[in-house]
Formats: sequence, C-alpha cells, structure tokens
Amino acid sequence: MLRWDPSKLIDPTTIRNAFTQAFFSIGAGIGCILAYAAYLDQRSALPREAVSVVGLDTAVGLMAGCGSSPRLQRLLLLALRWIRHWRLRWAWLCR
Repeated sequence: MLRWDPSKLIDPTTIRNAFTQAFFSIGAGIGCILAYAAYLDQRSALPREAVSVVGLDTAVGLMAGCGSSPRLQRLLLLALRWIRHWRLRWAWLCR
C-alpha cells in the first residue's frame, strides 16, 4: 500500500480516484464550514475556524485510512504525538 510506484502517476484510474477524493473532501469541508458558520458568534475569527474544520476533515480521513493499514495507524499516532508536543510548547510560549 505504501510502496512507491511511479507508473501509477499516469494511470487514469489513479488520477480519477485522486480527483474523486479531492472533490469529496472539498465538498464535505464546505458543507461543514457552512453548517458550522451558521452557529458562529460574530466575533469569531473565521480563518481560525476554517483551519479547524480543514484539520478535522483531514484527521477523519487519516483515521479512516488507519482502519485499513497498521502502517498508517502508526504514522497517525506519531503525528498526533508530535502535534500535542508542539501545541503544549506553543501554549507555554504564549503565556
């Protein structure tokens, strides 16, 4: 699954699947932002809220991939550990 195969870059099936996934994610993200924005306070920072929606959409996609691959599960756990580490450092620096 995570093996590099350059011939797949020009395979029409791969390109179609990539576009299908990209447009689904864009559509889901826009739908989430619209639903979320309907309940936002007027003083909320829209760029920060958009980043959180995009981050959640990406996290859900990665977690769905983890169900099919133990390698992706390990990669996701390492990424979450790294994010938590830097988030705690950033909070300490902002005090």
